Amino acid sequence: MKSNNEERQALANQIKEWSIQMDVLAAKQEAAALAANKFTRELVELQAKHRAATEQLRKLELGDVGFNMWENIGEGG
Repeated sequence: MKSNNEERQALANQIKEWSIQMDVLAAKQEAAALAANKFTRELVELQAKHRAATEQLRKLELGDVGFNMWENIGEGG
């Protein structure tokens, strides 16, 4: 059977180990949060570029339709 001193030392060692593990996990959590924020910013930027390009393409396509329509009218039909 362990003595009180041995039990105290074992508990103290376990507490130290858990403290180290908590510090490591906290650091990983912070790094993950920073990475998630970076990905969120990148996603927002890409979504804005996508919307702008989609709108630009829509305008170009509408312009082509209007131009082709006038060409057909000029040719009688």
